[in-house]
Amino acid sequence: MPITDNKNYPFSFSMIDIKKVDPSPYQHRKYFDENTLKEHSSKIKVNANLSNRLSQ
Repeated sequence: MPITDNKNYPFSFSMIDIKKVDPSPYQHRKYFDENTLKEHSSKIKVNANLSNRLSQ
């Protein structure tokens, strides 16, 4: 199911079942610490919000 209508953006996103995603054989990390992922996620959200505000 598309998340964008692709009319206003040069790209679009789709939702797929996570079971259909295969790990990359080139990904050397096998373990991802939950707390570290949450920290990175928070920083990305803050930076995205700041970026959106600056572009307005």
